[in-house]
Amino acid sequence: MRKISPCLWLDSQAGEAANFYTLFFRHSRIKHISRYGGAGFEFHGKPEGLLMTVEFELNR
Repeated sequence: MRKISPCLWLDSQAGEAANFYTLFFRHSRIKHISRYGGAGFEFHGKPEGLLMTVEFELNR
């Protein structure tokens, strides 16, 4: 079976989407979550602790 590695871009609901997809597909998991830190706020303008990226696997 060939593997597919899609990349989804969701500006504000990436965490909710990852939770939905990993619940919907069996043998799936959230692998890594990155959050914004306090450093760099003057550049990114995001509050500390806000989800930045989420990596997940479906049907592994």
